[in-house]
Amino acid sequence: MLALKICAILEDHQPQDSKFQIKDVCYIRAQVKVVKCIVNDVAIDISFNQTAGLSTLCFLEQVDRLIGKDHLFKKSIILIKAWCYYESRILGAHYGLIATYGLETLVLFIINRFHSSLRGPLEVLLIFLEYYSTFDWENYAISINGPVALSFLPEIIVTPQNEEEEFLLSEEFVRECRLAFPDPAAAEADSVDEFQIKFLNIVDPLKDNNNLGRSVSKGNFYRIRSAFSLGAQTLREVLMLPGERIGMALENFFVTTLDRNGRGERADVTTPVPAFGTGTSEESDLTGDYDKHCDSLLFANAYQFFNTHNGAPPFVDDDMSKWNSLVYTAQLYGNVIFQMAENAYQSAATFGVGVIKKSHGTGTYIPNLALQNQNDPQMCLQE
Repeated sequence: MLALKICAILEDHQPQDSKFQIKDVCYIRAQVKVVKCIVNDVAIDISFNQTAGLSTLCFLEQVDRLIGKDHLFKKSIILIKAWCYYESRILGAHYGLIATYGLETLVLFIINRFHSSLRGPLEVLLIFLEYYSTFDWENYAISINGPVALSFLPEIIVTPQNEEEEFLLSEEFVRECRLAFPDPAAAEADSVDEFQIKFLNIVDPLKDNNNLGRSVSKGNFYRIRSAFSLGAQTLREVLMLPGERIGMALENFFVTTLDRNGRGERADVTTPVPAFGTGTSEESDLTGDYDKHCDSLLFANAYQFFNTHNGAPPFVDDDMSKWNSLVYTAQLYGNVIFQMAENAYQSAATFGVGVIKKSHGTGTYIPNLALQNQNDPQMCLQE
């Protein structure tokens, strides 16, 4: 089995002089097979025969490009993740808390709905906390287009809250993303699972029957809702302070985050970074090498579709999207792709691990509360 072979490679092929030190290798025998390890103090998960996570990554990248505003979406996710993880301890699906993708979907709805009035990540955080602290979780799920009545499920019927709502993500954009980034394994399943109603219900933008909040337990649901309420109240009080006092109050609001990450040290690299409060900073690089990876994912999905459908094209001739053209290419060059996969497998024992470049800072904007009031919204473990 490939997962066990990868475990053996990670455990047995560790030269002492290598700059990549691997430890705590662990195999998770769950529905999705995962190999966990730590490389130079960075936690790494390796999954197998799964493209859903890569599809999600490509989808979120496309969303960030569409939203623009100097990577407002990505910066908002970084800031809100920091608050959820360090300040309120409500992030982590394996602990019965919010899953990362679920949190990203919550952030996406806020930007999708309130995009016209948002100018910075801190403002996104404020609306995020206020909206979800008063959201009717007992009767509604949340999608990127708004609340969905639980009584309507499995049909996804969005309940409009304001007739003048104008969303940033069009139906055509989402439909094209679903077409470009499908889950081939799910498409080949004999039966379609129904949406599992839990305590915190979040509809996957790419798959309607997937509840991204299913990891949240009942007790943690109340803990999360209380954290949202307290965070919303505290942050609004901070932003109502006189200008000369807001800076110090914001530092207190993110005190744990700054204590853990503001000392000029990072767990993944030995090169020092500017410490918080020194008056220096590094410009964030949130672009990444996306296009090459996206094309590789589309090509792999196209090849898998070609194999499972015996070469039958999924679309008519007048609907030649990028995905359709890749399927056609996979039909012509399937043997080449297969050989590439074989070569990758044969070289698995000798591959090198690249350094992942991460961004620094979030670039916060202090929102204008007068304007804001006008838009005030309602382990190794078995997974």
